[in-house]
Amino acid sequence: MLRFWGDWVRGTSDELCTVAVFAYAPPEPFVPPDMHGTPIVAIAALHLDPEGRAGDDVRPLRDLGPAIDVLGPMPYTAIQGMFDASAPRGARNYWRSSYVDTLADQAIDTILSFTGKIPCRWARSISTSSAGR
Repeated sequence: MLRFWGDWVRGTSDELCTVAVFAYAPPEPFVPPDMHGTPIVAIAALHLDPEGRAGDDVRPLRDLGPAIDVLGPMPYTAIQGMFDASAPRGARNYWRSSYVDTLADQAIDTILSFTGKIPCRWARSISTSSAGR
């Protein structure tokens, strides 16, 4: 999935920004009950869609046949707060980041080596793309 995402996102439009999230599936209504609490990889997407192309631009993601698909129009504030439940007030957070021009196999292997060590259901590992790059 991460290799597909890293290759695919390089050719997307500047209006599309995506995030790969490694986390534990939350106990939310849109998540099948048998997936609650299990490790997942999710691709979240924000499309500014000035010309109505969002559906076409995200089709390659949908063609993968995800277990959960909640892509659709929503207010910006809903996207902005999408991961709030997994970062409760008072949590002790630790953030690290790096920048890579491309998501090469070595970078993917490094990301995957750390995501297997996510310690608890609130923790997550996030990889972002810069709008079509």
